[in-house]
Amino acid sequence: MNKIWIGIIVLCVVYGLVTGRFEAMTSGILALPEEGLGLVCTLVFSACFWSGIMTIMYDSGFINKLAKLLNPFLRKIMPNLNDDEAYKYVAMNIAANIFGLGFAATPAGE
Repeated sequence: MNKIWIGIIVLCVVYGLVTGRFEAMTSGILALPEEGLGLVCTLVFSACFWSGIMTIMYDSGFINKLAKLLNPFLRKIMPNLNDDEAYKYVAMNIAANIFGLGFAATPAGE
């Protein structure tokens, strides 16, 4: 697989040299890390923020209230689950999904 990727890169560089677009190609390649870093920072910071919000909701007791509210529904879905703490984590995960925080639902369910 590495040979394929190296072949593709060499082919692209040769094509850029032959067609006279080498400067445009290098400027595009050098702009990608900046865009990637911006995207990663946005995703990481928002995930940290919303995970913090979920922790605050858990510490404030909101998740306990939500777990009690969802208890009849969760008991029907998961009848073999007997741990109340597990129900709280499931409720936290559902709360994250209700608020549209799909990326924060995974750490909330640990």
